[in-house]
Amino acid sequence: MAFQLNNIVLVGIWWTGMSALARLFHQTWFTNIVGINNSNNQMTDELTKLWIEMRFEHGTYDVQPNDVVIYSDIEAIKLTKELQQSFAYESQNLKHHHRPWTYNECIAEISKLFVTVAITWTNGKSSTTWMAIKVTQELLPNFWLWIVWALLVDYDNTNLILSEKQGTRNDIQKLVTQMLTGKLVDSALIKKYLFILEACEHKEHMLMYDYDHLLITNIGYDHQDYYTTQEHYYDAMVKAILQSKKSVVVLKEEKSISKAIQWSSLSQALQKEAMEKTTFVDLRQGKCDRLFGYHRSLNGWLTKGLLKQIATIQEEKIDESLQSFSWLWRRMEFLGKTSWWASVYTDYGHHPAAIKHALSSLKEEFPDKQIVAVIEPHQAQRLLSLWDWFGEVFTVVDKPYMMPVYHARESFDDIKPLADKVFGVGEVQSFTQLHATVATSVGATLVVEERELHQMFNKTSSDDVVIVFSAWLLDAKTRSYFVW
Repeated sequence: MAFQLNNIVLVGIWWTGMSALARLFHQTWFTNIVGINNSNNQMTDELTKLWIEMRFEHGTYDVQPNDVVIYSDIEAIKLTKELQQSFAYESQNLKHHHRPWTYNECIAEISKLFVTVAITWTNGKSSTTWMAIKVTQELLPNFWLWIVWALLVDYDNTNLILSEKQGTRNDIQKLVTQMLTGKLVDSALIKKYLFILEACEHKEHMLMYDYDHLLITNIGYDHQDYYTTQEHYYDAMVKAILQSKKSVVVLKEEKSISKAIQWSSLSQALQKEAMEKTTFVDLRQGKCDRLFGYHRSLNGWLTKGLLKQIATIQEEKIDESLQSFSWLWRRMEFLGKTSWWASVYTDYGHHPAAIKHALSSLKEEFPDKQIVAVIEPHQAQRLLSLWDWFGEVFTVVDKPYMMPVYHARESFDDIKPLADKVFGVGEVQSFTQLHATVATSVGATLVVEERELHQMFNKTSSDDVVIVFSAWLLDAKTRSYFVW
C-alpha cells in the first residue's frame, strides 16, 4: 500500500552524506524537504541557496506520523525532539507512519534500486569516487546518480550529481518515490541505472548496502572505537568482499589487502572464496603518473580497473579524462596564498597513512620548498592506537604544528587506558594535558588560539608550502585567512 508522504525531514544535515540526500530529493522535484541542525555551516549554506527549508535549532519542528524522518548516524541525534517524536509514532504501530531511517538505512534502500558501486575502506575513498564519477559522466552516455563525501569545486560545490537527461531523471524520480512512499514503478527500472557512492567502513555500515561492484582502495587499521582489533577490521573487509554480487576490484600493488584476507579470523574456505572473487588489477603502465602525487596516481589506476569491470571504454579515453582531474574539497585542495606568498592546501587526512601520502605528494611536487604542516588529530583513540605511525608522520615535516585533538564521540575516560599505555600510568589526566603531551612528544608547536594560528601563517614565505589537516572547524577558520 502506498504511503501518503507529508515532509522529508533530515535531522543532523550538517555533513556531506546527509546534505547529499537533501540534494537528491531536491533534484527529483520534491519540495517538501525540511533540514534540521543545531547550527549552520558550509554544507547547510549551500542547501539554503537551493531554497530548502533549514531550521538551526532542534525542537522547532513537530514531526507528523506521515513524515519520512532520516537522521545522521550519531547517538546524540537520537535524543532530539524530532527523533523522540518519530520513535513514539513507531511504538504506536500507526497505520500511516514511516519508521525513521538512519542515513545508512536510506542509502541501503537506494542501493536496492540501482546497479550500485561502493568505493570503500581506509584512505582515498573521496578522491577515487570523484575520479570514477568524472570518467563515467564524460564517457558513458546514459548515466545516473553519484554521492561523494566531499564538495565538487568544479560543480558548484555539490556532493551529488544526477543525470541531466530528462528521461533518466524522470525514471530516477519514480525510483525515489517508490523508496519513500511504496508506490510501485515499472520493474524494468529496478537496477537499470548506475549508482556510485563513497561508502564508509565504520561500524560495518557498507554491509547494509545491496552493492553489485566493490572497489577497495587500501587497508590499514582505523575506527578503533568500533573495531577493537585489527582482526575485527579485516573480518569486516572480507565480509564486504563476499557480499559483492558481481566484482571486487583492488590494486595488485596493495599487497596489504591480500594479507588482510589471510589474517582475518574467518574460515580458510571463506578466505579462499574472497581471494578468488577479487580482481587484482595491474595498470601501472598507464598515464596516471601525471596526476598530483603518487597516492592520487594509485587512485587513478584503481579507477581504470573498476571501469573495465562495469563498462567497455577505451583505456586511452579513460587516461585522457583522468588527466583533467581537478581539486576536490578538502582533499589536497589548493586554497591560495598567504600574505607572503606561501601556497596553502587543506586536507581531511586523519589516518597517519593518508597524512603521510599527502605530505609525500607535496614533497614530490615542491622538492625545493619547506613543508609547513598544521595537524589537528581526529579522535584521541585513533591517535593513541596508531601512536607509532603518527610519530613517523611528524618526522617528515620541516615545520610541524599541532592543534588540539578533535575528540569526537569520546570522553577522556574512554581513552585514558590508551593514554596510560602510551605515556605512562597517570601521566595524562585530561584532554588539555593530552594536547600538550602529544605536541611535546612529536616535536610540534602546539597552536590553540586562532590568533596563534594567524601568526604562524604570517611567518610563512614563498619558500614554504603549507598544508592544514583538519577535522572540521579548523578548515573553515583556515579559509578566511588567505588572500586569493
